[in-house]
Amino acid sequence: MQSFTYRVELTVDSGASGQTEIVVPSVAEVRTFVTKSLVPNSVLIVSHLKHNADYGNFIIFLNAIGLAYVRILEHRGFHAARLQATVSGTTVQFIEDGDTFDVDENSTIPRASAIAALNHWLATGERFPGVCWVDE
Repeated sequence: MQSFTYRVELTVDSGASGQTEIVVPSVAEVRTFVTKSLVPNSVLIVSHLKHNADYGNFIIFLNAIGLAYVRILEHRGFHAARLQATVSGTTVQFIEDGDTFDVDENSTIPRASAIAALNHWLATGERFPGVCWVDE
């Protein structure tokens, strides 16, 4: 029997910052937590663990207007981008640890697409085909 677990870290930066960290044994528990807990101005990190070794991280930065900057870190990093560029030169802001950073709007996806990408990664270990993945 394989012993896979998932460490889920959620940091919310909305006035009163808060951080939650849980370790769960099932994809279903990760999905339930994310669906209920991913709110604007938050950072979610899901780590896939086996025998205390980290097999990859899925990171969602969700900003105040519901756009997500999504990264997968495995042996190398990727970030999600829109399948079709819609805006040129526009940046949007995200918050991490109380500091803001800018991302080109074309390197963001809606919250629903970010959750779909996470669910696909949890189920298959592969990148979601519904967005473009850019090698970092």
